[in-house]
Amino acid sequence: MNVNAATAVSYTSISTTTVVNKGKDIDFKDTYKSKKEYKSAVAEFKKRHPDNTHVDVQVRAGKNLIKRCNADGISRDAMTMDEYKDFFMGLMDKIPYDISQKDTHMTWSMTEAGWEQMKNDPDYEAWVLGYTVEDRSVHFPFKATHVNFEKFGATIEEHHGEGFNVFPEDSGVSGKKEESWWYKRHKKMEELLKKQGEEAHKKAVAKRKAMQEQWYLEQAQSSLRMQQYFSERISYIQNTSDIIGNNSASSVSAGIDAYESSLDLVSSPVISGNI
Repeated sequence: MNVNAATAVSYTSISTTTVVNKGKDIDFKDTYKSKKEYKSAVAEFKKRHPDNTHVDVQVRAGKNLIKRCNADGISRDAMTMDEYKDFFMGLMDKIPYDISQKDTHMTWSMTEAGWEQMKNDPDYEAWVLGYTVEDRSVHFPFKATHVNFEKFGATIEEHHGEGFNVFPEDSGVSGKKEESWWYKRHKKMEELLKKQGEEAHKKAVAKRKAMQEQWYLEQAQSSLRMQQYFSERISYIQNTSDIIGNNSASSVSAGIDAYESSLDLVSSPVISGNI
């Protein structure tokens, strides 16, 4: 959604407080699936909307941000989806806000199909970043607090942004401000997203711990089998040596007895008989 001076009053940009819904964890088995071919979301949008040239300006702004962050040479293909989400949000965090937007609050979300499209479509990734650069640079001439929602999908047309005033400057409210129903709803959504993120993190930690424990168990079992094998081999070698030693001693003893018997025959007197 393009933000200009005409729409600045009714549409507020992204805030300094951002909640991100990264969606479900991606199973590492997906890495071995054949890679899907992705069409350029920007090119498809320009085919459907040939008169809209502003999208090119937003793409260039996004690519300039990526270059300034030294991220243009980083391969997205080598990343898991969770790694890419962290990488992308790191780029988002480097986009500055105009000072007039310091009191706004924004909830940012991206569908799983959108994450996949961005990871595999450099121009769409640049467009989302460029849109955010443009949005956060808008200057508001009045002081107000807003709540904004930015939702992105796998195409530019799926993007939807909306915002509303929480405490207008001219509201006449003095002293402690009472939270509106909309603001309470926004806070509740933030808490829910935070809780879901914490639960997903706990599940990931538990799964990783279980895998480590299974690995340690398999290593211990393998070590025990090796110890048993070497113990049996050593016992076998010792028994074989004892048998060979006993047989050698018996052979030497028998040889000595035969030798002594032959000496007795030679040294005994000859008894002559009558002719």
